[in-house]
Amino acid sequence: GHGPSLQGLFGTTRALEDGGNVVADEAYVRESILTPNAKTAKGFPPNYMPPYQLKPLEVDSLVLYIQSLANSSPE
Repeated sequence: GHGPSLQGLFGTTRALEDGGNVVADEAYVRESILTPNAKTAKGFPPNYMPPYQLKPLEVDSLVLYIQSLANSSPE
Protein backbone atom coordinates (compact mmCIF):
# COMPACT_ATOMS: atom_id res chain seq x y z
CA GLY A 1 0.00 0.00 0.00
CA HIS A 2 0.93 3.61 -0.31
CA GLY A 3 0.67 6.43 2.19
CA PRO A 4 -0.01 10.10 1.59
CA SER A 5 2.24 11.78 -0.94
CA LEU A 6 5.16 13.75 0.44
CA GLN A 7 5.45 15.80 -2.77
CA GLY A 8 4.61 19.41 -1.90
CA LEU A 9 3.52 18.43 1.63
CA PHE A 10 5.69 20.77 3.69
CA GLY A 11 3.93 24.01 4.63
CA THR A 12 0.48 22.89 3.52
CA THR A 13 -2.59 22.22 5.63
CA ARG A 14 -3.45 18.53 6.00
CA ALA A 15 -6.89 17.13 6.76
CA LEU A 16 -6.88 14.59 9.59
CA GLU A 17 -9.02 11.53 10.21
CA ASP A 18 -10.39 13.09 13.42
CA GLY A 19 -11.86 15.97 11.39
CA GLY A 20 -9.17 18.47 12.34
CA ASN A 21 -6.46 20.07 10.28
CA VAL A 22 -2.76 20.57 10.85
CA VAL A 23 -0.04 22.56 9.10
CA ALA A 24 2.65 20.22 7.80
CA ASP A 25 5.52 22.07 9.43
CA GLU A 26 8.74 20.67 10.89
CA ALA A 27 7.08 19.69 14.18
CA TYR A 28 4.27 17.80 12.42
CA VAL A 29 6.64 15.97 10.07
CA ARG A 30 8.93 15.00 12.95
CA GLU A 31 5.99 13.82 15.06
CA SER A 32 4.61 11.82 12.13
CA ILE A 33 7.92 10.02 11.70
CA LEU A 34 8.36 9.24 15.38
CA THR A 35 4.69 8.70 16.35
CA PRO A 36 2.72 7.97 13.17
CA ASN A 37 -0.63 7.56 14.94
CA ALA A 38 -0.48 10.91 16.75
CA LYS A 39 -2.23 12.67 13.84
CA THR A 40 -3.52 10.36 11.11
CA ALA A 41 -3.93 11.81 7.61
CA LYS A 42 -7.49 11.73 6.25
CA GLY A 43 -8.15 8.64 4.18
CA PHE A 44 -5.60 6.48 5.98
CA PRO A 45 -6.47 4.19 8.89
CA PRO A 46 -4.63 4.25 12.22
CA ASN A 47 -1.60 1.95 12.31
CA TYR A 48 -1.17 2.25 8.53
CA MET A 49 2.40 3.47 9.00
CA PRO A 50 4.50 1.57 11.50
CA PRO A 51 6.69 3.51 13.93
CA TYR A 52 10.40 3.39 13.15
CA GLN A 53 13.35 3.36 15.52
CA LEU A 54 15.56 5.97 13.89
CA LYS A 55 18.57 7.83 15.19
CA PRO A 56 18.11 11.59 15.70
CA LEU A 57 20.33 12.38 12.70
CA GLU A 58 18.21 10.07 10.50
CA VAL A 59 15.03 11.84 11.61
CA ASP A 60 16.64 15.23 10.94
CA SER A 61 17.65 14.04 7.47
CA LEU A 62 14.13 12.82 6.68
CA VAL A 63 12.60 16.10 7.83
CA LEU A 64 15.01 18.06 5.61
CA TYR A 65 14.29 15.77 2.66
CA ILE A 66 10.52 16.18 3.04
CA GLN A 67 11.01 19.93 3.39
CA SER A 68 13.03 19.93 0.14
CA LEU A 69 10.07 18.36 -1.70
CA ALA A 70 7.90 21.41 -0.94
CA ASN A 71 8.91 23.25 -4.09
CA SER A 72 9.88 20.38 -6.34
CA SER A 73 7.64 19.36 -9.20
CA PRO A 74 6.41 15.78 -9.62
CA GLU A 75 8.35 13.64 -12.08
